Amino acid sequence: AASGETDPGPLRGGAVHAPSAPAAEVAASAPPIDEIDDLLDVEVAADTVSPAAASGAESFRTSVESDLERARSEMGRGEFLAALTILDRLYREHPDNDALRRLTQEAEAAFTDKAWKHYLPKEKVAVLTRPIDRLEGEDLTPQEMFLLSRIDGTWTLKSIIQIAPIREVDALRTLKRMRDRGVIELRDPD
Repeated sequence: AASGETDPGPLRGGAVHAPSAPAAEVAASAPPIDEIDDLLDVEVAADTVSPAAASGAESFRTSVESDLERARSEMGRGEFLAALTILDRLYREHPDNDALRRLTQEAEAAFTDKAWKHYLPKEKVAVLTRPIDRLEGEDLTPQEMFLLSRIDGTWTLKSIIQIAPIREVDALRTLKRMRDRGVIELRDPD
């Protein structure tokens, strides 16, 4: 489910370096739906809103709550990348929501920890599966192109990510996506 995801993470600035917790603990610590009520910013006064508008607002609330529950469920199962895809969309729609920002940061920290341990070990060396000039037919993002330009078969993943002008979580998501697509492979250093 996670390999086809292409959205970059929503937060900009410094990388989140919080210690990761087991998936169930992360999901359990997520803010309850009541804390995310300000996310909805929908006040329905019966005397000022038509029944159709009130119904639409309630439908919107239910949709957001459903998305948050799906994200928490994905986090509880350890599917942090799938949770981030949901949270990214919500965060783009509601960038000023603190509860949503905290939940996104928790999912990012958990994904980062899992990525380093399972998908992209820091000490591995990334290698292109074909020359960079033969990748022109690929639909590559600017982030992917930057990271690909740093892959020379000698640098470790940790080194590449340290010099990247993007957040750690975004670089890891991008490298995982490229590995899943077969653009890069990982090898032990010489």
